[in-house]
Amino acid sequence: MAGRLRGFLLEDPIGNLLRNRFLIDREKLEHLTEELFPRSKVRKIEGEELPGEAQMPYLVYWSADWCVWCPVFTPTFFGLAPFFKKAPLYFCEKESLRRLTIIEFVPQITAHFPGGVLVRSTCGNTTGEFWERLNLLLSLGVHQRSGDFTLYSSTDENQLIPTR
Repeated sequence: MAGRLRGFLLEDPIGNLLRNRFLIDREKLEHLTEELFPRSKVRKIEGEELPGEAQMPYLVYWSADWCVWCPVFTPTFFGLAPFFKKAPLYFCEKESLRRLTIIEFVPQITAHFPGGVLVRSTCGNTTGEFWERLNLLLSLGVHQRSGDFTLYSSTDENQLIPTR
């Protein structure tokens, strides 16, 4: 089951899957998430604070129980995590931290750097785009000294645009 599901996510754009909401088997996706999480080495943020400067840079995948798209992206994130070695990965479902970090939508990925630099992005439409966004957040964000940025990706270019 898990192998077939992973293959489905790898081959088909997530958007097509979501447009056909009846195709989403939330129970299977939640089971897959529970199966992948312990092996992923992703740290779940339990408290009311984000990790400190000592862990920077780090990435946070933001999710919510009420989110329609999150059950599709979450197992993908946990499946990619063991292969991502560039920075610590965190998972957060805390409403209070989303408000504090001004996370306006989920699912979303944010990269946190020293000096309060924050770079945010959507997850993309495919597993490949999700992987690319994880890497781009770090590689483009590391050059910023201050500010809040959103990653803009197209087939021609990738750039950071100031969020505020």
